Amino acid sequence: MRRRNILILVAILVVLGGYFGISRWPKAKPPSPPAVNAWAIDRADLARFSVRLTRDARSATFVQAADSTWHFDDAGKSPTDPNRWGGIPLLLNGPKTERIIARDASPDLLAKFGLTQPQMTIVLTLKNGAILNIAVGDQVPNGSAFYLRVPNSNDVATVDNSWFVVFQNLVENPPLAPQAPGAPQPASR
Repeated sequence: MRRRNILILVAILVVLGGYFGISRWPKAKPPSPPAVNAWAIDRADLARFSVRLTRDARSATFVQAADSTWHFDDAGKSPTDPNRWGGIPLLLNGPKTERIIARDASPDLLAKFGLTQPQMTIVLTLKNGAILNIAVGDQVPNGSAFYLRVPNSNDVATVDNSWFVVFQNLVENPPLAPQAPGAPQPASR
């Protein structure tokens, strides 16, 4: 009888130990949703875009010419530097979102993410006349991304901060084409 009780206790310990071990086993994280574009346009459809650093009240506007080259929207139609310009229209196709934070966010939620008074606004004008308004708000707490209001909606997503830096640089360090010696210099922006 004593031997039988010991075997029963050992069996109970094995079952409890197995249950404890399985319940503590690290669970696989669910896969992250795939990154999606915040918007999608064909870069051939893009006619004009402007970037405004709203908190600094500085901006730059670019227009695509009939020959598909880009220039500043100024009186002299200052050309862009092809060495610095190459990927900009491609970036305007729409950044990959890191994640969607909110769908149809309320005004209070938009304000919480810095989107009612954004750091940056980007206006994309398509050749068919359609306009996409993009607002970029505050950085996420760890500084790796910015909150972005998806064009013409109240959806909020995050995009990598490198995307913000590229467009900020278009205003702070404009990609003017090098001037030939003796050529008039474009007005500063």
